[in-house]
Amino acid sequence: MRSRLLRYVTLDKPRRNVAMMGRQWVHRTRLGGQPTPPPADPMLGFGAQARQLLAAHPELCRQLRDLQAQGWTIGDQQVLRESDLRGHRQIALHPDLALHQPAMFVSILARHCGAALHQAPLSLASERAFSLGFLEKEAAGALNAIALEQARDVSGQSLPLTVDRPMREAYQMLRSTNGGVMPSAAQMAMQVHEQFALSGQLGMRVGGQRRERLADDMQRQYQAFGLHPEVASDDIARVEHCFNRTGVAHAASSLAAFGTDQSGDSYWLQRKQLSGMIHRGVGGFARLGIAESQIAAFIEQALAAGRPYRLDDRHLVLTYHDRERDQAVQLYLTLGERPGEITSVQAGSDMQGHFVKDAKGQAHWFDLAHCDPLDQEKAIRACATHGIDAQYLLDVVHTATLAGRATELPPDAAVPGVTQTEYQFTYRHQPMSAVLRRAPGKAYVNGLQIRPRETTPVAATTGGVAADIAERMDSEHWKALVAGGARFGMPASSVLEKVVKPDNMIMPSIEYPGFFQYRTRINGETLAVLARLEDGIVVEARMLSAFEHLLHACPVQEAHARKLQSQGWQIGMGSYGQGIYCDTVQRRIVLGDATQESGVGLFKLLVHEMAHARYDGELAMGSEDAYVASSAANEGNSLLSEYEALEDLAPGAGREEYLDFLSRFSFSAQAMEIYQRLQHALAQAGSEPQRRDARLAAQLAMGDIYARQSPASAPDHVTYESNWRAFYREYHGDDTKAVRIGRLAREQAGLTVTGVDGSQEAPSLGNIYRIKALPPRPQGEMGRRPSQLFVTSSTLHQQSIGQDFRVFANVVDRALMHCEPELEAIGTAAEQAIYRFEMDGVPHQVAMVLDGTGQVFSIKHAIGTQRQGAGSASPMAASTS
Repeated sequence: MRSRLLRYVTLDKPRRNVAMMGRQWVHRTRLGGQPTPPPADPMLGFGAQARQLLAAHPELCRQLRDLQAQGWTIGDQQVLRESDLRGHRQIALHPDLALHQPAMFVSILARHCGAALHQAPLSLASERAFSLGFLEKEAAGALNAIALEQARDVSGQSLPLTVDRPMREAYQMLRSTNGGVMPSAAQMAMQVHEQFALSGQLGMRVGGQRRERLADDMQRQYQAFGLHPEVASDDIARVEHCFNRTGVAHAASSLAAFGTDQSGDSYWLQRKQLSGMIHRGVGGFARLGIAESQIAAFIEQALAAGRPYRLDDRHLVLTYHDRERDQAVQLYLTLGERPGEITSVQAGSDMQGHFVKDAKGQAHWFDLAHCDPLDQEKAIRACATHGIDAQYLLDVVHTATLAGRATELPPDAAVPGVTQTEYQFTYRHQPMSAVLRRAPGKAYVNGLQIRPRETTPVAATTGGVAADIAERMDSEHWKALVAGGARFGMPASSVLEKVVKPDNMIMPSIEYPGFFQYRTRINGETLAVLARLEDGIVVEARMLSAFEHLLHACPVQEAHARKLQSQGWQIGMGSYGQGIYCDTVQRRIVLGDATQESGVGLFKLLVHEMAHARYDGELAMGSEDAYVASSAANEGNSLLSEYEALEDLAPGAGREEYLDFLSRFSFSAQAMEIYQRLQHALAQAGSEPQRRDARLAAQLAMGDIYARQSPASAPDHVTYESNWRAFYREYHGDDTKAVRIGRLAREQAGLTVTGVDGSQEAPSLGNIYRIKALPPRPQGEMGRRPSQLFVTSSTLHQQSIGQDFRVFANVVDRALMHCEPELEAIGTAAEQAIYRFEMDGVPHQVAMVLDGTGQVFSIKHAIGTQRQGAGSASPMAASTS
């Protein structure tokens, strides 16, 4: 399909090597100047015969020069068909075409050139609009070939050029009716469309119907967009824009995002690629408080709104202001083989530089490599006064330059000629101020200052309350807010104006993403609300939940949460199947599904996971027993912390409710006895070492209790101890996953598997998700069985489509790590491994089909499956060898 395609711009400003965070990147700038076109050589890329043919057609050579000046690549290349447009301003013609079919070579080149030079975009407003646009572009190509045919002269012999029959007939008829005047492409398109309508060539092909090639191409192209009445207009506009810029057709429902970078190049992302991207890059987003369930929508929004710059031909960097969380996010985009296709999106764990605008709107490059190290140290200390960890310094500066209000400061006599720009902004909804300096003649920023909290001007960052806040909020929350204000004799909006101030902000909400807790005293009484702001304006608010009240009633635990958050920890709710965990590497605490956890239960989870985050003990990896003992000590510390929170809770209904909740667990009597013995020992202890010994003894006793419990997301027969032992054997024992993959490669030399990017690779830790030993097959059955079963990461993703990936992966993990399979033959070349187990009393069955190499290519998970008699495989207990 010939369409108006993306212009690849080479900027005339020289590339500069910019040191960013100790790494060298190449970036392009747009600071003045016009693009420099590539060399305009119409013969470039063609063989001798093609060059000879082109030499006889000066007008065609001129058109080729025009296309090359616009960034087109044209030449001989091995293609399946006679020619291939490839979408990205590229025309490839089969090398044998000029030699064996010279007329066809010139015809195709002329038609492609005419269509490419025709600038009218295609419309998807209706099927008729698209058909007319499609035919108009084809007509432009046909007119170009006809014009060339009329002026041709190759060795004095006639060379008839090939033009689609409907186009030639329309040309002849229109020219005969208007006195020999050359018709326009639009007139020819209308004429062909009318003829197609009269002859039944429009719409879907009817069985046995003979159709023109042009009509079939047009219909197939339109069907590729997948349009129907339910498709949103925004989705239609996105695929239309993408098609006109890149020549790549997408179904409207499949295109997640389309945008343009700072060089004018276009990029796009398909929704089906998001699942794998999210799984591989969840850690970078978690660092920024973006939950896994929110990543897809966030990526779509950022790519649609942002303007990335290029690092090189395959990589882009997008710096985007996340208004909901009020922070800058930097995304790294990797391009694929198709024009503009994004194959990977990752959130930067260490942010790079970007272009910033000063008060006059002029852009300058910023990164820490050009800033004085002393300035950086001062800026880190200033961030600490705002409760912001040093790792977020660049996030803060990028937020300032993306969303802040820029003001040029008066010249400083101490540093003559230096331009200073102050940015007043909010970072994670708290007011801040930054000053960037640029020395005379420099194209980049080389000075940085963050103002400490006590000197930050806040007046300009107070935006008030949205006028329509009542309509924005849920009616129940609005009523609760009105009732809260009535206690103080003021309307709800006045309450928000009084409470929601920068100095009153306590902490980000743990239970409700995007909300922050604000607290103050009115008439001697404490009033606290949760508020969500956009551009400094309160757009939604709610009263504190039972969980928030309980946390407020426990100052010690609230202080722990605030300190962890200031150190860069992201504490919040997860999605269904994501689990409850503390990730000390990514500094993230996930407290389970928001629909399942709340109130005292959520408070208990928070205390437990924060104890993990603050725990200073180390896991012992020297042996399996040492690893189990150190894991039990870690969990024992967290379990003991749950009971110690009773001391911190203020007396009242909340404390009694929490105590009642703790007593519901089967081990609560033992745990309470250990806690009470500890209280007695602490009261009797006469020194700090004695108190430490007493607590350590209680911690280890709690660890013994915890080790005997069953994890919530594991088969019922599995305990924490058996789970720890299975993990140690998988990654640190004598027969680790890496060892088993090496054995697989030796036993099956030359074996390749599908990697995460779709390429064929040798088995490795990067592409094998799980691998497990198989028992030998009884003699006389199908020959020798492979010694190991393995599941690739690509297969796991493929088989999880339509399901929650984390839930699906967890079930597969538990089956392979803790259970033994029932094996049965399927035909003569495959086997099925069936794993049966129970979780929370509910039967589960995982059926995996594997080929002769042991590779699993099908995984089916069923819930509620009944065990099939006594022949079912027994679960693998901790003591099983």
